[in-house]
Amino acid sequence: MNNPDTTDKHSKPLTFRETLSIVFAGHLGVRKREQRVIDFRRANGLHIFIAAAVYFLIVVTGVIMLVRYIAA
Repeated sequence: MNNPDTTDKHSKPLTFRETLSIVFAGHLGVRKREQRVIDFRRANGLHIFIAAAVYFLIVVTGVIMLVRYIAA
C-alpha cells in the first residue's frame, strides 16, 4: 500500500528554487537516476529552461573570469 506522505511528496510540483537545485545537482551527478526522473516529471518546463539558462550564464561567466585571471 502507498504511504500518503511519499505520494504527496512526489506529486507536488517543484518550486523554482527546487528546480534550480536539481539542475545543479544533475550537472554534478549527485542524484540517483530514479530520483532525477521523478524530479523532472514534477518540474515546470519553463522553470527548467530558466534554471538551465541561469546555470549556463554562471558557467560561462566563471570560465571568462578564469581565463582573464590566468592571462593577467
